[in-house]
Amino acid sequence: MLPSLATVAELQARVGTIDDEDRAQAALDDASAAVRAETGRTWVDDDDELTAVPDIAKAVVLAAAARRWRNPDGFSSETIDDYTYRRPSGATELLTEGEVRQLRSLKAGGISTMQMYRFDEEAADTEWVDVVGDGDPIPWDVSG
Repeated sequence: MLPSLATVAELQARVGTIDDEDRAQAALDDASAAVRAETGRTWVDDDDELTAVPDIAKAVVLAAAARRWRNPDGFSSETIDDYTYRRPSGATELLTEGEVRQLRSLKAGGISTMQMYRFDEEAADTEWVDVVGDGDPIPWDVSG
């Protein structure tokens, strides 16, 4: 199993006293697994040692683990006599929709560029435009 993306001490700073470290570690492991599954990244090196974890990934892990710590059975509401308490929508999911949106920027893959070449002769109304940095000028069609 890969190391969790946050520590029990970091979780304790958010939830207060932790009287069962095994349960807290399990919550962190579950949340870390969910974040890794969502992003497609592990944040470990070849020796399975944790590398730099982005702040947002750690924050999401800690928020999800805190929910799991406070509500281990996943109750969405409770009623005692005429009193009813209902948790917000998504409060029983491991990752909320908002957290999934926050993790999008960390997903593996993304946008890349590919150099393109034209094999026909250059059009007469093409101008070459300098680019910022050290790149070669690029063709710019000014024919309108």
